[in-house]
Amino acid sequence: MFEKKLGNRYYSFDHKGWHFIVLDDIYRGESGSYIGYIDDKQIDWLKQDLEKTDKKTPVVLSVHIPFITTRTQLTRGSLEAQFAAAGGPTNRVTFLKRDSCLSM
Repeated sequence: MFEKKLGNRYYSFDHKGWHFIVLDDIYRGESGSYIGYIDDKQIDWLKQDLEKTDKKTPVVLSVHIPFITTRTQLTRGSLEAQFAAAGGPTNRVTFLKRDSCLSM
């Protein structure tokens, strides 16, 4: 329903030499609380979007729930510890580079 009334949940656009990407990272967890999560459909779209963008173009990524917060660092430890424990949607970490995507 959201998309019918307001448009795509995620999109990109170019402005004054910059490439802007807006992702929908609002995900309702099993407990009913909201967490930051990017689904596989968006990851695939993002890969394709970045492939079409010149490597010299600066990219700005916008999400509602930050991927990394001080709270996460304090309560769950360093990113290295999270990488080792990664597995389900609540702790999935994905890094996209211009040339590759690493999903943990």
